Amino acid sequence: MPFFENESQHLEGPFSHHLYIGFSKKDFKDVFHLRTQLENKGVSCYLRSFKDEIKNSIREGVRKSQKCLLFLSSDYLKDDWYKTEVEALLEKVAQFCRDSLIIMKKSESSVIPEELCGFKHILFRPDKLDDEKANAKLVDIITSEPNVQLTVLPKQNIGYGAALGYFYGFLRLTLPDFKERLIKETLLNEPNLVTKAVKKMLIIMPESCFCPVTMVSPGEIEFTEKFLVRAACRAGNIRRDYKSSLFRIKDKDNNEEYYFVGELATPLLTMFEMYHFGLCGLTKDQLYAERDAFYFTLKAILSHPDNEECNNQFRLLYWSDPMTDGKNLLSLYQFLLPVVKEELRLERYNESHPSKKGTTIGKRPRSPSRQLSTFEAIEVSGPNPSRIYEEVEQYPMTKRPRGICLIINIINFDKGHVHLKPRRGSEKDTEVLKTLFEALHFNVSVHTDLNYSTLENLFLTTHLIDHSVYDAFVCCILTHGRLGLVYTSDGKAVEILSLVDYFSDRQCSSLKGKPKLFFIQACQRGCAEPSVEAGHSLPRDGTSGPRTESDDVQEGMTALRLDEDALRAPNIATSAEESVTPSFRHKAVLVPGSPDFLMSYSTLPGSISYRDTLTGSLYIQELNDCLRKGQEIDRALKQVSKQVRKSLEERGEEGMFQLPFHLTSGMDRLIFF
Repeated sequence: MPFFENESQHLEGPFSHHLYIGFSKKDFKDVFHLRTQLENKGVSCYLRSFKDEIKNSIREGVRKSQKCLLFLSSDYLKDDWYKTEVEALLEKVAQFCRDSLIIMKKSESSVIPEELCGFKHILFRPDKLDDEKANAKLVDIITSEPNVQLTVLPKQNIGYGAALGYFYGFLRLTLPDFKERLIKETLLNEPNLVTKAVKKMLIIMPESCFCPVTMVSPGEIEFTEKFLVRAACRAGNIRRDYKSSLFRIKDKDNNEEYYFVGELATPLLTMFEMYHFGLCGLTKDQLYAERDAFYFTLKAILSHPDNEECNNQFRLLYWSDPMTDGKNLLSLYQFLLPVVKEELRLERYNESHPSKKGTTIGKRPRSPSRQLSTFEAIEVSGPNPSRIYEEVEQYPMTKRPRGICLIINIINFDKGHVHLKPRRGSEKDTEVLKTLFEALHFNVSVHTDLNYSTLENLFLTTHLIDHSVYDAFVCCILTHGRLGLVYTSDGKAVEILSLVDYFSDRQCSSLKGKPKLFFIQACQRGCAEPSVEAGHSLPRDGTSGPRTESDDVQEGMTALRLDEDALRAPNIATSAEESVTPSFRHKAVLVPGSPDFLMSYSTLPGSISYRDTLTGSLYIQELNDCLRKGQEIDRALKQVSKQVRKSLEERGEEGMFQLPFHLTSGMDRLIFF
């Protein structure tokens, strides 16, 4: 029982108290006063027993309390139970987060021990205990939700849990009778393949923890359009399919083909994403420590005598993949081919030497806990169902850096071109794009306020670089524009496709077959349409907000003030209904005639592109958010379009319309960053 008898305010979840307080008996008077004030504010407190079962009282109190407070004084450091209490608290911190522990120093002179350094600490002020404002602040600290970011991670806890989840949630359902089901179901109508197929599931663990989207590699590893399926009823799902893919791997030197069922250890990808997207505070060293814990835990589980139905049904493989830091890295094909051939040789040897397989002296008694069934396997007969999803290739994105990224930002224009207003707020776009593409492992270079000749020289020198060491090329252009044109700082209009052509297969052979991505933040209106006045205000949430400008050019105005008909573009509809789909004539000036190009535009032909003068353009803001989610780029850009339109609608300004769109030329593969 806790030292003080008190009614605990109910908390949702596993906690019965808001706060556990650790203190010395000699500080009882101060702690009693503190506890009284807190409980008067609705904060339920738990204090350890000073009589019986003290150790159990400490651990029970810490476990049941949402947060813990140590009343730190010189007397407390000498307390007989100080060490036990601190150990229990640090275990809780490791399990949850640093915010779970608060240090309250009795006086300024109180020394914080080394093991408690770095935690949030506050000073006990007895003169402030009756102060409403001070009390409210303390209560807020105690009752606020702990920060879920795990700044201190439990050692090997993630890898251990991931291995258990992978086994109980997938492998325990798919591994039993693997060999028998492969032969009788998947290869039923193709007996000639049986001798060429590995009879174990190959579970592949990438050293970097990054699992590629597909194992297919043209001419090397191919998908057979067959699955090894186990249907089961589990957790309320009826006849749920747990399936693994059957692959064909080619031995090009010997003109042979072999078959295997392979699984990339997907929990490792989850751990990689936890590290890559930074939401859990996981460092690379911690990621690799958890990877090792996952490997050894999974190996122990699968080989455990209690899991005899899984024994000898798998092979756990550790792949030094191209994403790993280091040398002598292998492609998946280079790694798997010798493994597959070795497994087939062992199978042939064991079939011809049955005595070498070993004998079973006695069968281990089945553990009582294993008698509980949490799923019901549904046996099926006959060949596998045909594929559900058509296999699609993806562009390789494994090199570091992945490629060059040019960011061209034209903010200011020569004073003689009064129709080209300064693009206030565009420097924010540059910052966002630089941070984004550096995070996506591109070598980024930023170029500001380029005139025509400097821009031309930049593209000339960049296309002459040897891009064979890269996987892709990215270019972001932020300026004023019109349909198919962008403006340089000296007011000259440049055809977008003339810039793009520098990186076509004909002009830049080292980028042949590689994705070239262009992101254009500029208006796409024809000059027959009137301009939007600069400084147009976009209200936010019904209130006046930062002034927003359109990246537009006044009708009929050119660098040399030629007659307005000289550069007049065709009349282009500007209403949302009339410009939803780019027409054929629009595409002729917006998409190149060379393959592997993706052109993403901030707005539709005939429309304006809006830019917030404080936070940057709507398009770049949403592009940053969507590309960071790791989605395939086509899906990500569709989300950008949706979010920009939604953002503009939420601002409540009538008559404003912007819908980003993208076009591709000859892109038949997926792009994942």
